[in-house]
Amino acid sequence: MAYAFDPEIAPLVPLLPVIDSDDPAAMRTELSEMVAQLPPPDTTGLQIEDRQIPGCDGDPTVPVRIYRPEQRSAPAAIYSVHGGGFIAGDLETEHALNVRLARELGVVVVSVDYRLAPETPFPGGLEDVYAGLVWTAAHAGELGADAQRIAIQGTSAGGGLCAALALLARDRGGPHIAFQFLSVPELDDRLTHAEHDRIHRYPHCGAAPGGSQLGLLPRAGPSRL
Repeated sequence: MAYAFDPEIAPLVPLLPVIDSDDPAAMRTELSEMVAQLPPPDTTGLQIEDRQIPGCDGDPTVPVRIYRPEQRSAPAAIYSVHGGGFIAGDLETEHALNVRLARELGVVVVSVDYRLAPETPFPGGLEDVYAGLVWTAAHAGELGADAQRIAIQGTSAGGGLCAALALLARDRGGPHIAFQFLSVPELDDRLTHAEHDRIHRYPHCGAAPGGSQLGLLPRAGPSRL
């Protein structure tokens, strides 16, 4: 099949990993191994801390990772939700991205882990993400951030969870969300939306029979609440 992408990136396409999404355990292992092979990010000028925070009522604790830049540009925070098709990923998956966000933007970043399907069905993962946002807002002063200046961002499954998070925070009267950035968000579980048909010609998650290929999706622009 011929793909309509920029010829400059054509040599990279064969290098994209194909991950079997039919086996969640194998997908998690393969994704972790792939991330581990990447060069470690430069964390100079950052304080990075892992914590366990309270989950929602009756739920287990939720792991978060806090990135504090020594040089701050604004008393704001980014709340980051990793991708992984809702069945894979952890705090390491987008560690390098969160390091870059904290360093280049000069704001604190809080990355949240969440329970994965199929072991934890919906809305377990979303409740973990909501618990992390509540904690971030409640501890904004400790983090050096303004609770009214929290942005949420996520890629793929993380983008879908951020979209659901914004609605949940609205409906529950929860923390204020100043901005959201949804990058290639998974919003349509049926994969029948017109936008999915438009981008299906690209190698992307779900395009490869028997597996999924990561990368090369058109990136969604920022959305304001």
